[in-house]
Amino acid sequence: MGYNEYNGWNILDNITLVIKQEKHPRYGYPQGYVVDPRNKKQLDTAKNWGTDTKYIKADDLKNKYDTVVLEPNIVTIENKGFTIELLDSANSSSQGGKLSFWNCLIKHLETGLECVIGIDSNLLLTFLLQNTLVNGKCNSEVILARKSGSVGVLTKNMVEYREALNDAQIKKAISKKKTSKWQIGKSYVTLTIDEIYLGELYKPFDMTYNYNRRQSYDKLYHLVLDNEPIRRVIFNSDVLEGYERLTLSEIYSKSIEAIDKNIEKIVSKNSYVYLSNLTWGVPMFEYGALKQLDKFPSRQQGDIEIIIDMDLNKFYSDIINKIQNTIIKLHDDGYKMRLTDLDNILLRTTKFGMSDLSENEKKILNMMASSNDCKYMIE
Repeated sequence: MGYNEYNGWNILDNITLVIKQEKHPRYGYPQGYVVDPRNKKQLDTAKNWGTDTKYIKADDLKNKYDTVVLEPNIVTIENKGFTIELLDSANSSSQGGKLSFWNCLIKHLETGLECVIGIDSNLLLTFLLQNTLVNGKCNSEVILARKSGSVGVLTKNMVEYREALNDAQIKKAISKKKTSKWQIGKSYVTLTIDEIYLGELYKPFDMTYNYNRRQSYDKLYHLVLDNEPIRRVIFNSDVLEGYERLTLSEIYSKSIEAIDKNIEKIVSKNSYVYLSNLTWGVPMFEYGALKQLDKFPSRQQGDIEIIIDMDLNKFYSDIINKIQNTIIKLHDDGYKMRLTDLDNILLRTTKFGMSDLSENEKKILNMMASSNDCKYMIE
């Protein structure tokens, strides 16, 4: 179950408005901040925004002022029965550049509450295109909503309102049947993530480095031996776009083919060798695929599944060995290469012991140790 149809809308049954005490000098109404009442962090941010300090001259002392802290009014009301009126287009920010919202006056018909809030300019445009305004006022009642964190307004006739209702159903559905017991080959999803779990690898070494304070390019690299160097192989399903079901042997073939094409490209252009140039198109080396997770997050299982039709250890060992052999050959053939990221191909399918370095691992470590900008020590 992928959630590509999720649009990021959030309509709350109740909203909290944090409203400044004093009226804005231009608009004649106080400014407000729209808050999800369940979001404490958002409420704290709004309170800080809404708190003003006023300096009042003392009557009995010259050049002395009393400090008065004006804390905002906080009102939680049902999210319906609002009207909206345009007040001002996006002005320049005091930090430079153009603000991304328009100031609008909202009124709550039942309580009579009135305040000025900022409406995201892109979300406001979708509202204007689907509603009629007279002299800047909309006669239809509006609902306050957020999309990807930005504040907008919706009417029930809008396409976006239907999207928001659909988003609510998706969120409700995805909260059910979650599991933290992930299975190899299965995908696991949130509203915005669809990732596939494909087993574990061991990375015996992590590379860290220290900058020379006087010369930032002069680095001392350390290969740090990790006692529990597990990396979960979890990659985004986007790398398998267009496939609902794929076999491990197909991914294996595509990976080997991708490496061969990368080698051909490097050799034909006699180009500088980066590890990323060699591993381009190999899912297990996609950015962020190897994750250091102590435990799996609780998620719902998705629709994409990789059929494990070959030995998983062979799958990884063959790909790792091919890349390692290629790096060693290119180095021996005199190609210029970046050696400082080669720790990322020192991978194992089994736990690592210092006494059983493979020939490839020894050669790669020696290559790194002999380079001018990659001195290492094992800690």
